[in-house]
Amino acid sequence: MKIVIFTMSMERGGAERVIANLCNEYLVYQNKITVITCIKGKDAYPLNKSVKRFYLDQREEEKGQGKARRFLRRRNRLKKILDTLQADIMLNILPEPSFLALSLKEKYTFPMVVSVRSDPAMEYTFLPYRMLMLYFYPKAEGLILQTERAREYFPVNIRKKSVVIPNPIHRDAVRKSFEGKRKKEIVAVGRLIPEKNYLLLLQAYKKISKRFPDYKLVIYGSGPLKQKLSTLIKRWKLECSVQLAGQKDDVYDRIYQASLFVMSSDHEGMPNALMEAMALGLPVVATDCPCGGPAFLIKNGFNGILVKPKDAAGLASAMEMILSHPELARKLGRHAGEIAQSIAPEKIYRQWGMYLNKIAEGKNKYA
Repeated sequence: MKIVIFTMSMERGGAERVIANLCNEYLVYQNKITVITCIKGKDAYPLNKSVKRFYLDQREEEKGQGKARRFLRRRNRLKKILDTLQADIMLNILPEPSFLALSLKEKYTFPMVVSVRSDPAMEYTFLPYRMLMLYFYPKAEGLILQTERAREYFPVNIRKKSVVIPNPIHRDAVRKSFEGKRKKEIVAVGRLIPEKNYLLLLQAYKKISKRFPDYKLVIYGSGPLKQKLSTLIKRWKLECSVQLAGQKDDVYDRIYQASLFVMSSDHEGMPNALMEAMALGLPVVATDCPCGGPAFLIKNGFNGILVKPKDAAGLASAMEMILSHPELARKLGRHAGEIAQSIAPEKIYRQWGMYLNKIAEGKNKYA
C-alpha cells in the first residue's frame, strides 16, 4: 500500500516523533511511505532510507509569508506532488496540513484521514480554524484522536467516523523500575511554552521548598519562556534549588532516579513526557487537564495523582504527600510502570496500521 503522510514539519515534537516511529517501526515494512511537510528544515527524527521525502516550502524564508499567499502556494505544490505519487491513502496531521489536503479532496480518489494531536478545544478556538474544520473534516474518510474527551468535541458527522488511538510509549522509556535510594529531585519535561504552565509548577514548588530544602526542581526543555522563567526564579530567590536544564537527548537516563515527576499543563493531548515518566516507574503528579490525556493514563491514587488545572495549592499538596510518604511513592511508581504494557509501541502502531488499512479498503462504515 502506498501511504502519504502530510504534516507541518519533522522538527522536534510529540507528533513528529510519532510519525517517525510509525514509519520506521511498522509501516515501512509493509508499505511504500512518502512524508510531505510544509516547512523545509532539518528533521529531528531520522526516517528510514526507503521513505520518500518532499517539502512544500522550497526555501526557509517562505514559511514567513502572508497566510493566504502561503496557503495557495503550498496547495499548488502539494497537488503537483500528489499527482506523481498514485497514493492509496493519505494521513494528514495537524490543522493546516489537513485543510490543505482536504481542499484537494475532489481531485483524487484515494481516501484521506485526519489525525488531531492536541486538545481540539484549543486547536480550533481561533474562529477561522473552527470554520475550516467544520467545512473540511466531514470530507475525510477517517479521524484519529488521542482521547475520548477529544472525540466529544466534534459534531456527530465527524465523530462517527473517528477512532481513539493513544500515543505509544517510547522504547527507551521501557525499562525495569529503579530500585534503591532515589535522587532528591523533582523533575518536569516539556517545552517552555505557556500551555505547560511552569509558572504553576514554580508556585507549587515554592510552597513546599522550605519543608523539603534538600529537594531540587529540575525542568528539562527549551522554548520561548526561558528568560521569563529565569527572571522569576531569581525574583523568588530559587536559583540554588531550581534548574532550567534545557533540552537533553538522554532525558530518560537523567530522570530515571528522580523522586517525583510533575506535569503542570493547562492543556495536553496525550502527554508523551508523562507516559514515559510513568513507564520509567516514577511517582507522578499531573493536572487533570483537557483533553483527557492525563486522566486516560492515571488512575487517581493508584498509579499517580491528578489535581485540578491551575491550582497551585492542590499541586503543592499532592507533591508534599508523595515526598512525605515513601511507601506511597513506591506504590505509585510501581503501578505507574505497568502503563508500558497497555501502550507498548507494537500494540499502538498495529492499531494505526489496521485502521489505515480499513480506510484504504473502504471498510470504515458509519451512518
